[in-house]
Amino acid sequence: MRRQHAASALRESVNPNEFVEGSIQARLGDVCSFLRISGALVVETDSNGCYFAAHGTRDGADVLVSTPISIACITKPITATLVYLISRTGEVSLDSSVAEYAVGVTEAVREQLSGIRMHHLLCHTHGLEEARFNAVPRLESGRIDLAAVLRSACAEARIAPPGSLFSYSDTGYWIAAAIVEEVCGRSFADLLNHRLLQHLGIAAVTGSVCPAQGYGLHLSTGDLAAFLTLHTQPEAFDIPGLERQSLFSMYEMRIGLPGWRPCTEGIAMGWKNLFQGWIGHNGFSDECDVIVRANPQAKRGLIIAVWGDQRHNIIPLAARLYAGLLPEFRSTAKATKSPACDPEQIVGTYGNGSLTFSVTSTERGELKLAARRQGPAAVADVVIECELVKVREGLYRLPTELASRFSFLQFLSPAPELVAAHVWDGRRLWPRLVA
Repeated sequence: MRRQHAASALRESVNPNEFVEGSIQARLGDVCSFLRISGALVVETDSNGCYFAAHGTRDGADVLVSTPISIACITKPITATLVYLISRTGEVSLDSSVAEYAVGVTEAVREQLSGIRMHHLLCHTHGLEEARFNAVPRLESGRIDLAAVLRSACAEARIAPPGSLFSYSDTGYWIAAAIVEEVCGRSFADLLNHRLLQHLGIAAVTGSVCPAQGYGLHLSTGDLAAFLTLHTQPEAFDIPGLERQSLFSMYEMRIGLPGWRPCTEGIAMGWKNLFQGWIGHNGFSDECDVIVRANPQAKRGLIIAVWGDQRHNIIPLAARLYAGLLPEFRSTAKATKSPACDPEQIVGTYGNGSLTFSVTSTERGELKLAARRQGPAAVADVVIECELVKVREGLYRLPTELASRFSFLQFLSPAPELVAAHVWDGRRLWPRLVA
């Protein structure tokens, strides 16, 4: 029987005394106490149902699967799924040229878009610099201002040819969402409601929604469990364009590029492809940190959400609970093999619309990092100031207490004799800013 309201069913069926691994509830409390985590929730889904374990509180209230959370970057797999489903109805093709939709821009911008396809946008392989906006720009109608995003992203030369380099950012998702708005004649929020959320039994969103960071989208872990179930058990849903094998092909579109953790095989349509059939994504915000993982072949899903001042300990928490199941939590990040820069070539300012940081030299000849993260007016800037710890030429790490933001920083140049043109942090390139 098809489940038309999966999220509601999940919220009604969860049983804290029925967890896939019965010891998780007790272990969760022990690990949270050790890591000084004030509130955490773990949700597992499989072919038999949805199970959860909870610890602590959030703002004085018990942590529940119905508790709304900020999913941040986990919005990207949701957006990619929506675009993929729309592509299956024939309204837009993942192989469509982005330049076809570039209206109101110069010929120079259109040339920059040459060769970029829809799937490049969703795989972070479009090769464009990041559009320098603190939040997605919008028209008076509330729809995304596609021309403004394209002009900003094409203001500088491309980082690389389409499909040849992975560089994580919000820009591709802004462009993709704006294109489906244009093609379908509806706002991204309306498309999200009618093409995806209502089929999962998730309450409709009102107002605008950021397709990359999820501002305006308030989901619970129960809602996320329904979304994961869509990917692990698509036969349970009746959605236009949805077929079990079609979703599997979505993950098979992965592109293996350097920079991810050693157990990451590549990126595919908003998901990281992990070893042993797992896919996933992370969402880190000022409110909470969340990780989601799914194994479509095994029909299993996993969600971990952490609140409080120690929410950055979510990865150590996951490692202590699930290292045996997911080897990614036992691994460390690795740097790309691109040419590195000498220290004197590194000093300068780097960044984009979401983060700007400067690298200076101290009297002792050490490198010092000062970073400021930008965001919507409602989100406070976060400043990081520290000395960088040298690993080898051109490769640095942050002190342990700050390592949750950057696993490492590698300063890269197109050739050894040139100054650093970009910084690689394991998932995206930050370009040098010219005064």
